Amino acid sequence: MAPILDAADQKAKDYVLRNFPNNPGVAITPLLMGIIIDAVLMGILLSQLIHWFSHQRSQESKAHQYAVLWCSVMGSLVFLLSTGWILYLFGYNFGRWVPLTDYRWLSLYPLVDASMVLVVQAFYAERAYKIANRAKVLIPVVAIPMLVSLVGGVGVAVCGFTSPVIGTNYKIFVWFWIVGCFVADLIITSIVLWGLRRSRSPWEQTDILVKRLIRVACESQLPPTLIALALLIDWIVQRDTFYGVFFEMVQGKVYVVGMIYVLNQRFYLRRELDGENNNITALRPSTFSTFKGGRNRNGVPLGPATIHVQTETYVESHQINPAFMPQRLQPKIREASESGETEMSELDGVNQSEVGLNSEYMERVRAARKKPQFNVASFAAMG
Repeated sequence: MAPILDAADQKAKDYVLRNFPNNPGVAITPLLMGIIIDAVLMGILLSQLIHWFSHQRSQESKAHQYAVLWCSVMGSLVFLLSTGWILYLFGYNFGRWVPLTDYRWLSLYPLVDASMVLVVQAFYAERAYKIANRAKVLIPVVAIPMLVSLVGGVGVAVCGFTSPVIGTNYKIFVWFWIVGCFVADLIITSIVLWGLRRSRSPWEQTDILVKRLIRVACESQLPPTLIALALLIDWIVQRDTFYGVFFEMVQGKVYVVGMIYVLNQRFYLRRELDGENNNITALRPSTFSTFKGGRNRNGVPLGPATIHVQTETYVESHQINPAFMPQRLQPKIREASESGETEMSELDGVNQSEVGLNSEYMERVRAARKKPQFNVASFAAMG
């Protein structure tokens, strides 16, 4: 037998189930799924924080340390807010529908999420600014939607506590919050991926490093961007439903988990590069210092990081057919005559490359080499 509801509860029930009149579970399930997913993300956040405090905190700047601490505290606050709200709805007010229309709890999510998202987006915007060669035009392009999102989150919280119903001002500030967040994410993610894509090199090691950075950027920045897009689509299609509340409950923590994931990836990347450098050092110890390094696998400071250059020399040779090899001129050995003098020829000392076979000089040479003929008549005359 269904419980008898008073007029206020019946009116609240009709309002909550206006999109799902015959299936209350479909309308309320996003709240329960939101607290479950938020608890899972809280566990992931704690495990990442433990690793970050153990290995990476000492390597980060003060700004990054404060950003991680602030976002971690606000993420924990979101988990406590979600837990308290669920207990308020289904524990202390079980069976009642009026608490489901109390927007004071719900209006706190945009404020807390905007305070986290702004810090995380500033972290990603710094990377995009450096990748874009420090283009000054990028600062207002990214800063304006970030500030619009923050103003929207604060406005939603103020309207939720000052008015018991969703008015026009509440809806306007929700538009500011959602659209500003999504536009900022879209700009930052596009610039980072475009810059990393442009940095690819024909060198194998550099190309592998750039591909890994692209993968890290996709894994850390695409999920928050998709969450913001899903929240925007839900607000356009259904406006005031608990499906949008589900995205509000998990949105901020997705941003924080992605940021700490990027910071922890620096540790793993530095460790792999140090291992490769040690292997190259065994082959060629010549190095030159470039920037400050981290720690090795045992936690010992490595001092200045170095780039090791290894050179390899390749010699290319070809075998030549002996038939095509140039003929070497061997010196001609002349036999000594009876008088002890070597036989000299008129050709000695003559550049034969300038003497033709039918030239006048060759005719005289051939005539000189002819054997003298014995003339009997001339011999008799001499007698």
